[in-house]
Amino acid sequence: MDPERISKKGLPKWYSSIFKHDFVLLPIHYKSHWTLVGLWNLGQTVIGTTPQLFYFDSLGFDLPPHLLPWLSSFVIMARKQQLLDDWKMKNQYKPDAQVPPSVFQPRISNQLKVALTRFHRPTVVTQENYYDCGCFVLEYARRLLRVFPFHINSCYPEQSMTNIMLPHQRFNASAMRNWLRLEVAKFEASL
Repeated sequence: MDPERISKKGLPKWYSSIFKHDFVLLPIHYKSHWTLVGLWNLGQTVIGTTPQLFYFDSLGFDLPPHLLPWLSSFVIMARKQQLLDDWKMKNQYKPDAQVPPSVFQPRISNQLKVALTRFHRPTVVTQENYYDCGCFVLEYARRLLRVFPFHINSCYPEQSMTNIMLPHQRFNASAMRNWLRLEVAKFEASL
């Protein structure tokens, strides 16, 4: 997901489904670097826990200053789209029908508003060069999906996620690149 491209083109409709899932992964590409954002419990589908946002960067950089406001805008736009989609389904929307302005008001819980003001940066395995960031994003996603579903302790979200990410386990980016080459070659051969 490229923040600049989304800002120019708007939000695809399917992004409104981020509120229907316990955990959503957003790969972010910005200035030739891939990072990963994890959105935990945005729709508050996991009872008793608060929404949490996680930032995974294989170079160990802090969150770029523009990303938090951009992600807040993204979540609010997605919420508006979800509200509109729900209204259309509930009211058997016809193209010439008037959509009331109240549908577009982003009703966002106080817990979600707090979550959108900060990110958690769990400890993760880091890369030793400047060209493997994409491989590390894939590895982070693989590690998260391998243990899903999981529970995030709302009092200690960074420690909960660090335990899931296993930063002490090394990662072979060269093997990941080779695997990707093989998968791309298989896909191209199937065309």
